[in-house]
Amino acid sequence: MRRSKEEMSQIGDRIKNILKSEGLCEWEIRWNTGGGLCRYETKEIWLGKENDNAMALALHEIAHALCPKEKCGKCWVNLNKQAECFRSHNNGHNAIWGDCFTRLVKKYMY
Repeated sequence: MRRSKEEMSQIGDRIKNILKSEGLCEWEIRWNTGGGLCRYETKEIWLGKENDNAMALALHEIAHALCPKEKCGKCWVNLNKQAECFRSHNNGHNAIWGDCFTRLVKKYMY
């Protein structure tokens, strides 16, 4: 999906507001042509410009930023795939990250 500069700006502003609301004021949004990435060492969240669901991808990466020790590299932006990941990797790390991601989705997407 190709987005206009105006739409990208609106999405970026919304994500920056979420970062601020979640206490991640020092974190920056960066855009790429791929998927999402959370870089703790530089406090950057990288998001794919053409991702169909940029907000879900952003919340996925923000959950990683909020839970830096709780990693789950096997699930991506597809919400059904993430739910499947939580069930199949039923351990403390994924459950903690999963609770954080679920809270963010409920707060910012519904």
